[in-house]
Amino acid sequence: GFLCSIVFGNFGMTNQEDALLIIEGGALWALSNYLVLPLVKLLGIGLGFSLYHFVNLMVGYGIGRFGIFGMEPLKGDVKIC
Repeated sequence: GFLCSIVFGNFGMTNQEDALLIIEGGALWALSNYLVLPLVKLLGIGLGFSLYHFVNLMVGYGIGRFGIFGMEPLKGDVKIC
């Protein structure tokens, strides 16, 4: 994705900041895939994958709930008995 964005430009996007955000997101995704192998080798498959997915879950929740990275925060309306 990174090389294609360099070769083809910003894929027809009018806002250059959106193209840079997509490149940064792809870089973070690639970094997480690169780091999961040493993590699993260090901690074992059970604990390594559990930690990896827990971090993904918490980052996703934080982005959605608190509006990190320019996202609009979501307001929860879950009723607790």
